[in-house]
Amino acid sequence: MPRKQTKKKTRYYIAALVGVFILLIAAATYFTSASGAFSGNSSGNAAVSTAPALPNPFDSVSIAANAAYVLDLSTGKILYQKNAQTALPLASITKLMAALVVLQHENQAGDAQTEVAIDQDSLAQAGDDGDIGLLLGERWNVNDLLSYSLISSSNVGTTALARGIFAGETPDASEANFIKAMNEGAAQLGLDSMSYYNPNGLDISTSQAGAYGSAQDVSKLMANLISSQRTAIGATAVKSKPFISTSGIRHTAVNTDEILGELPGLIASKTGFTALAGGNLVVAFDSGLNHPIVITVLGSTEEGRFTDVLALASTTMAYLAEQPGTSITQYSSTTPENK
Repeated sequence: MPRKQTKKKTRYYIAALVGVFILLIAAATYFTSASGAFSGNSSGNAAVSTAPALPNPFDSVSIAANAAYVLDLSTGKILYQKNAQTALPLASITKLMAALVVLQHENQAGDAQTEVAIDQDSLAQAGDDGDIGLLLGERWNVNDLLSYSLISSSNVGTTALARGIFAGETPDASEANFIKAMNEGAAQLGLDSMSYYNPNGLDISTSQAGAYGSAQDVSKLMANLISSQRTAIGATAVKSKPFISTSGIRHTAVNTDEILGELPGLIASKTGFTALAGGNLVVAFDSGLNHPIVITVLGSTEEGRFTDVLALASTTMAYLAEQPGTSITQYSSTTPENK
């Protein structure tokens, strides 16, 4: 069997396990409630459980990533971590902070650029695989270009935003101020591991990444975005979306996250891949009613980032199934070099 088919088959098996865990959780919740209703005794004394403690399913999880972090946002509990405080190359996960800068700037009344143009310096950021579709001189609505860039992980679109949203400045000065705003935003959020050198995360050289950050801080940034910018960041949960630029040119953004349909309850996601970073992925999903989980993996492989996240997601569901009083609801799931 070809290697790529084997990898996809592995992902499907993991996704199937996620579904099985959800069904088991629903059953466990029902029987736990039922036993609680009918386990009273005539003497009124509380029953003492003699069952042995169950092993933590995270103890046996195996992933390819160099660093990982699993955060339960409903409780603030860290469910799993591996080298979680180590700053590593972020690749296109960098675009999450770029998005936050754009959104905050656009929310400032009277100081917002409604359109930006694709310039030659932005096109130069396409990477070896190219950034298909965006054209020199093409003009875009800022919010549309942001959504397009997040979904398709467009280096050209993100760079055009950085070079265009600060009105009245040269494109070079705008980009420099944009990068400064990204670093200031990280500092304001207490994300001390994060440092940004360009707006898109492309490697600057064979030894210098475009941005660095830890799995823990990436998870915190995603948590902030789904709390403060839920609608905008929610665009990253769709497989594809059509756009028409203000120049009248039609585009379709295709998501770089290959497991969108395999992870139930997905809220948002962002991929990243460069030579220095390896494979990165951060996702936020609902494990139940108002029970969001954020999973980040950094320094995996291009394919391994997806199987790593699915493995951690299924392990998370198994862990939550064992927690007393936890109510989990079954949910149905609805290119460039730097993906």
